[in-house]
Amino acid sequence: MRQLMRRERSGRIRYLDATWKRRDGRLVVAEVDGALHLAPRGWWDDQLRQNEIALTDALVLRYPSIVLRTEEALVASQLRRALWL
Repeated sequence: MRQLMRRERSGRIRYLDATWKRRDGRLVVAEVDGALHLAPRGWWDDQLRQNEIALTDALVLRYPSIVLRTEEALVASQLRRALWL
């Protein structure tokens, strides 16, 4: 699923970039970070958001957007491993 809507504990609506459900029911979440995520406040918010997602027992993988374009085999390998753990 892409852009899965998620309500944070604060009530704020956020979107997960990509999610998959494993056979055991656990979610695998891939988050893509572009240049805007490098600003200090955005980076901080992303980390806290990742912690909240992980606390729901989801497995979170993060990728800089450039890695998606230049290291496709690496990303695919990690996603395969996450989905078959």
